Amino acid sequence: TVYDKHCLGLSKEEVEANNDGSITLLYYYIYYMTINDAKRLAEQGLFSDAIDLLTSIITENPENADAFFERGKLYWRTGNRSAATTDYAHSASLQPDGPAARALEMARDIESYFNPDLLNP
Repeated sequence: TVYDKHCLGLSKEEVEANNDGSITLLYYYIYYMTINDAKRLAEQGLFSDAIDLLTSIITENPENADAFFERGKLYWRTGNRSAATTDYAHSASLQPDGPAARALEMARDIESYFNPDLLNP
């Protein structure tokens, strides 16, 4: 998994169970670096790879609001509005004051916008 690869061969459970602050710090440092890796992939136009990496992070830690938010942004950017809205909603439920709450509101506003003049050229 993503965590096993980056945490010096330790599983997520072993890292969390370890009371050594340095290992816990290493775990969280690598955890956030992995999200940043996904952002770098997206900057290079590798959206599918970035989504796959974020999905791995979410699989390992389904309470990671940041990963849901970042994956939602990538889904939106690639045109998968439904998946983006779902990820924003999940992230907002995990972190109500986080940025996903505003993104969810904006996504719903965009989806509900209707202008009949656009239908009649």
